[in-house]
Amino acid sequence: MTFLLTLASALAGFAALAASMKKYSGDWIAARQRMAMRLAGWTLLVSGLGYAMAVQSSAVGIVLWFATATVAILPIALLLGFRKARRRK
Repeated sequence: MTFLLTLASALAGFAALAASMKKYSGDWIAARQRMAMRLAGWTLLVSGLGYAMAVQSSAVGIVLWFATATVAILPIALLLGFRKARRRK
């Protein structure tokens, strides 16, 4: 259960960080919303780390968080890469 909650937090956090970048969102997000998305993304990532450390011991929680962050960033990076390659065609 800890893995799933930490994974969901990391997925949402990385998605919010990617959406806050002008490179990926374009002009459809205002600057104020972009800053709010960036803050939400970092908050989700840090809260996932805090949750993993609270449920497990500190050392195991950090390792668990890095593992889930790695698993969470893969689909986001692949989707953004394929989306960029698709735009070039």
